[in-house]
Amino acid sequence: MCQIICIITWLGYVLTPTKKDCMLIVAGGAVGNFITTDTSSRAIPADISKFLHLSLNKEIDDLQKEVQTDIRKELGIETQKDKLIQQVEKLTKEQLIEYLKNDTTILNK
Repeated sequence: MCQIICIITWLGYVLTPTKKDCMLIVAGGAVGNFITTDTSSRAIPADISKFLHLSLNKEIDDLQKEVQTDIRKELGIETQKDKLIQQVEKLTKEQLIEYLKNDTTILNK
């Protein structure tokens, strides 16, 4: 019985959209509804339509990157880049210059 409740709770947590997802769904639906029902929207130039399409795709990509970053943080997965950023954040300007002089692996990439 407990396993069933755990599975249902987990599915509810995973399948529930975040606030950003909800905003994107509502905004996308409103734009789509406007485009299909408004007669003046047919007069929108193709360049503006392409710009709108590219802007929405960029926003979706940004949201996906944020979600992937959040998931990695929740799971405790750190890339070498994350470790390096954490290490360098704590250094002063002089310490950073000295670090770069001593560790040339960063400069080779």
